[in-house]
Amino acid sequence: MIIRRSDFADFKVVVNPDTTEQSEEVCVDLHVGDSFMDAGSSSSYPFDKPYTLEPGACIVVRTEEIISLPKNIFGTLCAKGSLAALGFLVPNTKVDPLFSDGLDIALFNAGKRSLVVEKGMPFCSLIFHVLQGPILRTVPRTGIRVKELNQQPKSPRLAALSKHVDKWKGVYALAAAVLAFCTAALSVTYAVLKMKGILP
Repeated sequence: MIIRRSDFADFKVVVNPDTTEQSEEVCVDLHVGDSFMDAGSSSSYPFDKPYTLEPGACIVVRTEEIISLPKNIFGTLCAKGSLAALGFLVPNTKVDPLFSDGLDIALFNAGKRSLVVEKGMPFCSLIFHVLQGPILRTVPRTGIRVKELNQQPKSPRLAALSKHVDKWKGVYALAAAVLAFCTAALSVTYAVLKMKGILP
C-alpha cells in the first residue's frame, strides 16, 4: 500500500521540512540542499550559487529534507517528469525502514544542453510504502555515502619508475620532438637527392 501524505503522521513517517505543494497528495518532493559532491569524490561544495551541470556530468546532491521512517515503511525514489524531459535523471533509490537522515542522491544530465541546479529546487520525488509487517532488524542500516575512489597501491619499482618519468617527462617530450624533426629532415633530403639522381 502507498501512503498518502495526509496519513504520514498516522504511519509515523516524518519529512522535515515538507514543502511539497498541497495539491500533491501522494509523492513528497525532495529539494536541493546546502551542498553537493562530484560523482566519485568525497569532497563536498556549498550551493552558494547556481551550478551548471554539463551534458554527461553527474553530481551527488544532499537533500534539504530529513527523512525518518519506522520499522514497517519503505521509500522509493522517482524522477520528476517535467525535469526528466529536460535531461535531469536520478537513479532508482530506496529508503530503508528505520532510516533517519538526509539523502545523498545522484543527479545526472542526460540531455544535450547545460542544465542549472539551484539550492532549494525540487529535483525528485519520494513515495512511501507499507510493508506487510515490520522488519526484524532493530537498528538502522548504515546509510550509503559516496566515498572517494582509492587507487590501487603501486609497487615500489613502479612508484620509482613513475616518479622518474614525471620528473623527466619534459626532457623526454623534447627529445621525441627533436627525433621526429630529424627523421622528417632526413626523409626530405633523401627524396631531393633521389630526384636529382645523386642517389639510386
